[in-house]
Amino acid sequence: MRSRTKLQTNCKSLAAVLLMLGTFHPKASAQLGGEDAVWCGSGSSCNNPPVTNSPAYIDASVFNNNGGGTDTNDVCLQIQGAFHSVPTNAPVVIDARGAQPLTGGSYQFNCSGTPWVGSLGNFQNPAEILLPAGLILINQTWIIPNNTRVFGAGGYGEYSSLFTGTTLEACNTNNTGTCSLSTGSPMIQFGNSTLCPSGCTGISVEYVDLFGSASYSSPLAQPLVGVLNQYAGTGSYVNHMSISYVGQPLSGAIGVGLQIGPPPSNGSAAGSGPYTNLFVTPKGSHAICVKIEQSNTLGLHGITCTDGGSVAIYLDASNTTIEDAHIENYIEGVQIGANQAAQGDTLINISAGGSHVQLTDIVHICGGYPPSSGGTGKKCSTNGANAASDVSLIGIANVLSGDSAANNIQDDETATLISADKSGSNPPYYGVGVYALGEPFGTTRTDTIPGGYTRFSTSTGISSSTNPGSVPSWGVGSSGPGSGSGVCPPGSIFSNTAGTILNNTLYICNRSGQWKGVN
Repeated sequence: MRSRTKLQTNCKSLAAVLLMLGTFHPKASAQLGGEDAVWCGSGSSCNNPPVTNSPAYIDASVFNNNGGGTDTNDVCLQIQGAFHSVPTNAPVVIDARGAQPLTGGSYQFNCSGTPWVGSLGNFQNPAEILLPAGLILINQTWIIPNNTRVFGAGGYGEYSSLFTGTTLEACNTNNTGTCSLSTGSPMIQFGNSTLCPSGCTGISVEYVDLFGSASYSSPLAQPLVGVLNQYAGTGSYVNHMSISYVGQPLSGAIGVGLQIGPPPSNGSAAGSGPYTNLFVTPKGSHAICVKIEQSNTLGLHGITCTDGGSVAIYLDASNTTIEDAHIENYIEGVQIGANQAAQGDTLINISAGGSHVQLTDIVHICGGYPPSSGGTGKKCSTNGANAASDVSLIGIANVLSGDSAANNIQDDETATLISADKSGSNPPYYGVGVYALGEPFGTTRTDTIPGGYTRFSTSTGISSSTNPGSVPSWGVGSSGPGSGSGVCPPGSIFSNTAGTILNNTLYICNRSGQWKGVN
């Protein structure tokens, strides 16, 4: 651990005075856009011109005493001291990277309260906060106020960033405070109804890891929520974060890595995101990687989910995109519409693998008509039919090994299954290029027979409980398709990229299962 000469009390006081004098220097009236200038807005309290000064940059380490007579080594108290030194609601950048860890070179930091709430007050200044590298021991939820951005010293690594990155650890016994995190408590929460009764904006956390276990040496998962966002909308996101040990191997205790929604009565996470570069390892048989219950977010872009429970990602929201996701060691990958209707969702580049648990389905579209055989054998929706529609799946990739998921896609709206056929009699279907499910129409449904649907697929290895053959698809190749009766699913289309006047470029499959050229 790097050494540092401890300032005498009078020196620290002088440094703080000099810092404040330097920070609060007045700007010339004509310099309305200076780095320390912030518009006051309209109102009788504003001067002419309507601009005030902002404490642009404060080193929080000079507040390590806070009048207590001894060095507390408490990073949250130091940040509170920096807030306390500036005018109420004044925008501020607080640099806590120079904070000193606990004695003994453990790279651990105590945290009394949170950076915003504690013995020095309750602060809601718009702020950017730079956290130190090491383990910050937290005992309660960090509820981040409106227009606040938190930056770590580098995240995205459960153990590798122990000394070089920033990790928040839940309820470590080395922390002097009393733990108030219980089952289902979030480690980080974006706003609440008190901080922003009409909804928050501009809340983000980047390059910070979350560690749910109270011990690094003997980790044991606790049933927590890593990040919860129900109130913060536009400009609110998470980037470069690992979330680990927030699961629990006990029945009924479910941990969640990232939860977006459900929207409360006086707030919303709509417009938030994208949530990017996430690595979630809940470490529990009843743990969930991500729950999305808020529609109209910017979705997930770049996430790995591993070592969890039954379902990695619950997508119970509309108009949401999940892109570049890798899932392993879960029973199912993504369930769409399991708990409420979901429309207009798009999944791009979803891959599966794993060495401990073989996925049943990479993507499960919930509805009232599961396939009669294969797949999970049961529907995932609690709402019956019409749980999901207007769903686009692009690039569903299955690993080329014995650890591949049993099925690429299970669609309970049309009783359809796209399996990874490894029987040898047919080519293996390790993935699906495109599968699009539209909206229901026309035909009256029964408990076991789905009605009509607009649908498109590039895969030929799919079957339906309500169709003795396969589901129509659109194939492509550099030569014409095979011939003979029953070789193709009726209604299918095939594009021959080497077609000529004498050799058709487009084929359709008639009701007898025969390819017929149309040009």
